[in-house]
Amino acid sequence: MRKEEGKVGCGCLFFLFLLFLVVFGILFHPKTLRFIGGQLIYRDKILFSDVLYVPRFSEDSDGELYLAAFEELKKGNGRRIWVEDYELLQTSVVNILRRLAKERGVKEDLIKGIRLNGKESEKWKKLIELCKKERIRRVVVFVPEYSSRRYHIMLTGRSNGEVVFLINPVKLAFFNQERWWKESKSREAILKEYVEIISLYSEKFKYGRQKESRS
Repeated sequence: MRKEEGKVGCGCLFFLFLLFLVVFGILFHPKTLRFIGGQLIYRDKILFSDVLYVPRFSEDSDGELYLAAFEELKKGNGRRIWVEDYELLQTSVVNILRRLAKERGVKEDLIKGIRLNGKESEKWKKLIELCKKERIRRVVVFVPEYSSRRYHIMLTGRSNGEVVFLINPVKLAFFNQERWWKESKSREAILKEYVEIISLYSEKFKYGRQKESRS
């Protein structure tokens, strides 16, 4: 347990260091800033999966994550698409997506809406339980590229290997990876991700300490 906890602590220190580089880099060289932004991008090799899953991201105003999932389904990289469903203009998002999918040659019945409530960690717990119930073994998760590192950290080991999550980062139009520090929305996204990652490592570290104290 001490060895595992040490790894978590080192990860936390690493991202604290990167956060320092964000502040430092804003005042200095663009190459440093590009490096900092690039550290947030993580990509798994996409293998054929039971489910292509799209969580809800309010910043995905153009539906680019859903379109990316449609394309992967058409390529034959998944059996079906699951989306985190919610109401938009008093209409279920999954119904809107089914109409959109039909226009793009994707069968409507291959798209399923999943209602998940609670905090992000609670949502993933419920999704994993659903996957186990329906015997889903592999899931491709579509996220904005700047969030991909965080989702990799968050989902690694969460299901104890019973469900494998593969991260597929998608470039969103509003986000400028090459000059993120020059645009307010891109800058906000980067800084938010680093704060969230540090929070994840902090929670893991505290959890490790609690387990050790009980043992």
